[in-house]
Amino acid sequence: MNSSRYWKGLGIDGECPIHFSEGELRSHLEDAEGWNDIQDFFDRIQDLMQRDGWMHNETYDAALDLFSKLRQEALQGMKGKEREEFKKETRWAER
Repeated sequence: MNSSRYWKGLGIDGECPIHFSEGELRSHLEDAEGWNDIQDFFDRIQDLMQRDGWMHNETYDAALDLFSKLRQEALQGMKGKEREEFKKETRWAER
């Protein structure tokens, strides 16, 4: 998308062959917002856990406590099948 947006500044002759509709641009921005939120979350917990899930033995209990609390908060806002699936998938964080 940036190549298309800044095509003229790249010094390439002719018009950019790639075009995005307003809907595609809007959808990309919505997806990027969620992605950025996730990245911000991992930036905030980098002292407990790395993005790939690796952590020091010394921070394991604190990380598990954090994810257990997040799990409980999420479960409170869910119902039905979604809740049951989430509960099953996150049982590793159950305290």
